[in-house]
Amino acid sequence: MSVARTCSRRTKRGFTLIELLIVLTIAALLLQGLTQITGNLLRDWSRSAIAMENLNAAIAGIDAVSREIAELKVLNRPGPGGQSEPIFYGEPNQLSMVRPAIGFEDRHDLDQVTYTLEQSDGTTTLVRQSWRLFSGNPGQKRSAATRTVVAEFEGSMEFAYTANLADFSNSWIGSAYYPVAVLIIANLEQPNGANFERVIIINAEADAICARRSSLAECRQQLQSRL
Repeated sequence: MSVARTCSRRTKRGFTLIELLIVLTIAALLLQGLTQITGNLLRDWSRSAIAMENLNAAIAGIDAVSREIAELKVLNRPGPGGQSEPIFYGEPNQLSMVRPAIGFEDRHDLDQVTYTLEQSDGTTTLVRQSWRLFSGNPGQKRSAATRTVVAEFEGSMEFAYTANLADFSNSWIGSAYYPVAVLIIANLEQPNGANFERVIIINAEADAICARRSSLAECRQQLQSRL
């Protein structure tokens, strides 16, 4: 009878305090490890999402400028000394050109469009301003400027210009002719240091250069191959 009672007491015995503390310590360590892993994954995901958003914003800005350059109107106005000069100027952080007014193809419905890169504290804001021009005098603005923020991203951007697709300059002011192409360079502030660039050929000027060649299509192909 005494032996049976002793066995019954042993079978009902629970965990000791030390055993509970060991289990709780192991559980806490596992939870801490899972928390660190989850936190790292969330931080990596957040950085990737921000970097992708930044990249998309920069690409959107480059696409907008590229479309405007593709629709550029080669047009001159009277310059100093009676010589004509193109309605185009370019600097590293600004370029201005004339294009047909949106929704119109008439030569006398023209917009002057200026893109400006406003850079501050590592952030670049691409701003578009446009003016409707006088039909009789395309060099004179006739409407108030419309200002639009096209893109904003972490990093820098700049414009460069070329007359031959070989040598690029960061300034195109006071020239008697249009550049053949515009180069847009973007340097993004992200872990992999992504840099990319795009060259947009001004079709009318490329055709003017190629007009002296026997094959216009072959000449344009050669120009493209030099990019």
